[in-house]
This record gives sequence, structure tokens and C-alpha cells, in this order.
Amino acid sequence: MKPYIIVNPIAGSIVDLNLRLKQLRPLNAREVRVTQRAGDAETLAREAVRAGWDYVIAAGGDGTLNEVINGIATPSPPRGVCVGIVPLGTANDFARSIGMTGDVDTDLYNVVVANGQFVAGGLPIAPQADPRDGVLDAVLIPKRSAAEMALLAAEMLSGKHLSSDAVIFRRAKKISVQSQLGMWFNADGELVGNEPIVFQVLPGALDFVINKR
Repeated sequence: MKPYIIVNPIAGSIVDLNLRLKQLRPLNAREVRVTQRAGDAETLAREAVRAGWDYVIAAGGDGTLNEVINGIATPSPPRGVCVGIVPLGTANDFARSIGMTGDVDTDLYNVVVANGQFVAGGLPIAPQADPRDGVLDAVLIPKRSAAEMALLAAEMLSGKHLSSDAVIFRRAKKISVQSQLGMWFNADGELVGNEPIVFQVLPGALDFVINKR
């Protein structure tokens, strides 16, 4: 089953469209269409179904997926049509809801991969992290102006930054980081090397004895 792929070129995590299109090649699509304006994804999806396509992939964010689904399901949902997702948006809330994670291709100021909530003596950098849930929390901070970074820093102090458009939040069991310019990492305050690097959680690998008194 070869897919018909609809790509939103301004999806939140796309910086280099040509690179993204190259990365989609392993999906072996028979046709790839790039939207030009709002509403195109819905129109393209509707036309694909009418032309007999039975596998349509939305490559973009939640808005792109919404348009694709509306295009497929309007005026009535057809039988036998599959929908695929390549999560390339900023939030990717639906993909996250069904357990999918995507990669991020953008200029970043900092990358935080956490299995606990706090760093630097109490800063709640990953306020939703739980060492018991079997996944890592990634907080990605894109390059911003000095004023935007100051505002973001204030939000971080109160642990409210995950709801901000100034950060990208992901969860995954395994996270790989690569950088064109090179990036060094530290783990718990100790320098551990540069990228490429892979972080992976091993659920339940150790038992801790904790005195809660």
C-alpha cells in the first residue's frame, strides 16, 4: 500500500523543506503534495479519496491532520481508507495522545532531556516528568530574542513554560540528538560528551529504597 502524502511546509518543526521531503522518501509514496495555503490539505485529501487512494498521510501538525481528516470524511466517511501521521508540528497533541513522537528540525538554544522534574538546585525544567512512568521528557528551547528568553526564564521558575509557544515539548522512551554545529551535553552536572548522542530510559531497571518520614 503506497501512500499519498500531504505536507504542510510551514509546520512548526520544519526548517528545511527539501530535507524533510528527502526524509519522507523511505515511505515510498506514489505522490507527495505540498500545501500552499490554509485549506489545501482538506482539498487535497478529498481529491485523493475521490481518485481512489486508500492511504493518505498527513505530514504536519494537528491543524494539518484536522484538514486531512475533514477532507477524507466529508461529505461521508469512506470505507477502507487509512490515515497516517508524520508529526511535524509544534505541539503534535493528537500524535502524542496515541503514543507517537516526532523529530524536530530547528535551531535550538538548549535541549533538556529529563527523567525528573528539577535541575540546577530546584528549577522545575520538566514539571511533568515522573521517574516511574517509563518515558523521558524533552524540553527543547528554540533560539529567541533576549526579551523572549527573559520572559521564558520567568515562566520556567514557576514551572509554567510547557504551555508556552516558546518551547517544544516531547515524550519518548528513546531520544537521539544530532546537531550541525556540534553540541556538548552534561548529565547531572558532569560533562558526558558531544552529539550525536542517544538517551534511553530502562523502565524498572532499578529499585530504590526511600525513607519518606
